[in-house]
Amino acid sequence: MIILLVASGILIMLYEGIPLLKNRLWRELVTVGILIASAVFLGIAEMLGVTTPIPWLEQLVGPLGQTIFK
Repeated sequence: MIILLVASGILIMLYEGIPLLKNRLWRELVTVGILIASAVFLGIAEMLGVTTPIPWLEQLVGPLGQTIFK
């Protein structure tokens, strides 16, 4: 499962990163890379059972999302 998560992160980075690289949008490329890397890291940590801020974020943002998308 971890391999699938890492592979999907790489595919997303390639899909999003190649146009940014061609247009020489370095800041955007770094931002997308950091966001994807942090998402992959949090996903792996969640799978391994390491304490992450994901439950706190779900409690904080969950009711707001339920209100908006009701």
